[in-house]
Formats: sequence, structure tokens, C-alpha cells
Amino acid sequence: MDASVAFANLNWLAIIVAALSAFPLGALWYGPLFQKPWMALTGITKDSTRQVNMAKLYGSAFVLNLIIAVSLAMFIGGGNWQMGLFAGFMSGFTFVAMAFGVTCLFESRPFRLWAINAGYQTVVFRNGRDPGRLALRKRRSRLLRTPPSDERHTVNRRAAGAPRGRSMRPFSRTICSRSATQKRARGARACLSRD
Repeated sequence: MDASVAFANLNWLAIIVAALSAFPLGALWYGPLFQKPWMALTGITKDSTRQVNMAKLYGSAFVLNLIIAVSLAMFIGGGNWQMGLFAGFMSGFTFVAMAFGVTCLFESRPFRLWAINAGYQTVVFRNGRDPGRLALRKRRSRLLRTPPSDERHTVNRRAAGAPRGRSMRPFSRTICSRSATQKRARGARACLSRD
């Protein structure tokens, strides 16, 4: 797929939500779950965190998360939510966590620090950056449009006399191709298909 087409079809609301979703998860992960071991392993103290410009820190983190969400959505493309969870997990674990592992090895950092940071990224990629929700959303709307052709005919199933015993959505439609003689000879019932 062409990158400009993929970029034009991105679901921007989902991408912004994905970029923001890392913050509450990070507050939980690096807060009550792993705050003490993470701070001990990195040498960060509560006093040193008070000296940081929080607007700059969180603003920069949001921009980086936005870049990640956009690139992941373009790279992986569409899909259902199960595919999105799997692709998000595999991206977080195999790309990000393993890259953290290589960095930790060469910096002689403890395994426990790698496990905390890599675990966070794996969970964030799996839950927050679900490509099935992020990616190309216009595909569905293209499939629902009726082509502007004389050969195609759209029939409302209720108006065409569909059986009452089956559950029907109010706007359930069937698209079929019929010639002029089929239209006259068989009527609308020739076009019905089973769901």
C-alpha cells in the first residue's frame, strides 16, 4: 500500500487515544506496582523528580507516543481487535523489549530494570496501541457503499418479503446484479441472499 494512502486513512481519534493511554498505565506501572525497585535501580529520587519541568517532560513523551502510534498504525494496517492485540504484543515484546535488552546488556544494567521497563512497553503496545483499532478505518465504509452502476440493485429485505422468523437489522440490504429481464421475471425476491 502507498504510504500517502495509508496516512490519509488513519483513524486520528484512535491514534490520539493510543498516545494518551501510555500515561495512566505508566502512572500505575511506575507508581504503586514498581516504583520502589525502579527508583532504586535507576538512582532516581523523589527530590530529583521535583526538579524536572513536567510540562516539557509530558509534552515530549506525548509527541513520542504519537509518533509511535502513527507509525505502528501505518506499518501494521487494519485488522480486527484480536489481530491488533497480537500485533501490539509482538511489536512491544519482540522489537521494543528486545532492543531494551540489548541496551541494558551493553550498559551493564540489572536484569530487573530491563524486566520493569520492557514489561511496561510490552503492555503499552499490547493494550494502548492496538493496530486493529488504529489503522485504516475507511475500508469498512467503502464496502458499505452501493456502486453507482445500472447493473447493481439494492433491495430492502423487509420490503422484498423476507421471512419474518429471521432476525433482521432495520437497514439490512443485499446488493446483487440483475439484468432487466430478471427484474421483470423474478421480482425483488430473486435478489435476496441468506445472511
